[in-house]
Amino acid sequence: MKVLLFGDSITEYIPKDKLNVDWSYNQKKNAENGVDNFDFYKCGTENYATDMLRKYVFPKVNTQPYDVIVLQCGINDFFWPYYDEDYPKKSPEEIFQEIASFAEEIKETSHKKVMVESVYPVKNGKVTSQDDIVYINKRLEAFCKANGYKFIDMYSSLVGDDGNYARGLSDDDLHPNARGYEIVAEKLNRILTVENQKEREL
Repeated sequence: MKVLLFGDSITEYIPKDKLNVDWSYNQKKNAENGVDNFDFYKCGTENYATDMLRKYVFPKVNTQPYDVIVLQCGINDFFWPYYDEDYPKKSPEEIFQEIASFAEEIKETSHKKVMVESVYPVKNGKVTSQDDIVYINKRLEAFCKANGYKFIDMYSSLVGDDGNYARGLSDDDLHPNARGYEIVAEKLNRILTVENQKEREL
C-alpha cells in the first residue's frame, strides 16, 4: 500500500528513518510486531497554512500512485496573522471548516481513501490556547465519523498534562522531536495496518 503524507512542516520534518520509503529499516521490526509494511511518501511544506497548502501545493500533486492520503495541517493557521498583519485571523471554527473542506476536496479530486490527522499540540500561549486546538480536533473527529474519513488523533498521543507536548517529545514546543516522531510513526503504522486488514476482509 502506498501512502502519501501531506501537510506542513510537521510532515516535512518526519525523520527519514522513522517509517519506510525512506523508512525501510522498520520493515523487519514491523513484521515481527504484526504490522503491515507500507510505502510512505511525504509532501510537507513548512510555514504553510491550510489555505496555502490547498491553493498552491496540492494542485501540483499527482495522487494517482497512492492508495491512501493522510492530511495533516492547521497549526500554521494560528501563526500567520503574526507573520503577516494582512493575513486574516481565523476562529477555531473557521480553521476546522478549512481543514474539513480541504479533506473533501482531496477525496473528490483524487478518489482515494483520505485520513485526517488532528492538529498537533503547541506551547500554551504561543499563538493560541490548547482549548482552541481541542475544539478543532473534536470537530474534526465528529466530521470524520459522520463522513467516512479515518480520524488520526495524534494530539492525545503527544500532549502532556499541562496541554503542551508531553515532556521529552518536542524540542521547540511546535514539532515532535525524534522521540515524538517515533510515536507518530508507530501510530500511523498501527492504524494503517488495521485499515488495511479491514479492506482485505471486504
